[in-house]
Amino acid sequence: MRNTRNRQHQKRLNLDLKGHLNAENKDLHEEMIEVDSEGAVKTLAVVIEVQDHHDTVEAEAAISVTAADEIEAIDAAAVRTGDQTDVHLKVKPHPKFKEIYQVMLEDGAQRLATKNLTPGLRVYGERLFKFKYVEYRVWDAFRSKLAGGIIKGVQNVPIEPGFKVLYLGAASGTTPSHVSDIVGDSGHVYCVEFAQRSLRDLVNNVAAYRTNISPMLEDARMPERYAMFISGKVDTIYCDVAQPEQAKLLADNADVFLKSNGWVMLACKSQSIDVTMDPNAVYRQEAHILRNRGFDVKEIVDLEPYDKAHAMIVAQRL
Repeated sequence: MRNTRNRQHQKRLNLDLKGHLNAENKDLHEEMIEVDSEGAVKTLAVVIEVQDHHDTVEAEAAISVTAADEIEAIDAAAVRTGDQTDVHLKVKPHPKFKEIYQVMLEDGAQRLATKNLTPGLRVYGERLFKFKYVEYRVWDAFRSKLAGGIIKGVQNVPIEPGFKVLYLGAASGTTPSHVSDIVGDSGHVYCVEFAQRSLRDLVNNVAAYRTNISPMLEDARMPERYAMFISGKVDTIYCDVAQPEQAKLLADNADVFLKSNGWVMLACKSQSIDVTMDPNAVYRQEAHILRNRGFDVKEIVDLEPYDKAHAMIVAQRL
């Protein structure tokens, strides 16, 4: 009688192996343990092992599906932002200036950009994006007077691939980093900065990753103090210093470092020269000083709204 009952229970357990363990099956297992402890425990152990394996397979499958969903979500986010794809972005070379680009963002906004010489690295929190497998950096005109000048219509930007540029008043490296992008590995940017804290940021965040930048802690009013660090003559001098005699300072550096027929760009800050004068009068005054020092002033471009009371003066050595 007892063996008959055990065979019946075993038959029912075998049927349960084809399905799954539910509450009714658990009651049945408990009943078997009471009837025949040794046999029931062994049979139940087999059921649990099979069920655990089934649960593990399902769990692994669920993890795989979740991981795939996450990857798909990341790709979708990249498409939306444009940070990893050229979808919804349009990039074209600037019609006048080499290695400067015009980009139309997803919302239709137009910005300037340069190819990133150090892919994956930002300098001042600027947006990075890829277009046709090339990484670019958006160039913020509210953070860079040179970018502001280009947008406002400057006709001469004498900074090109392979050029050597002396940058006076480099600060923490926002604009110098874009100049570095433009001149490329074959060019060089000599950066002079007087403020120690700004120079530290320039060294740590920019020069440490760009071999075409040489930072110097010096006073731009004394070019003889850093003359030994500059190899040969430079093609262009870019000056952005808040000093009363900006044009004179620029011309003094040009006498030492600028090659024949070289160019200068002066980001003139009128309030640093004379707060009582009309800004336009200050710009004319500084341009006059450059003419007296042997320069042909090509243009004076007001930088508002990107920089208040600033103008970009571009001139070429005669």
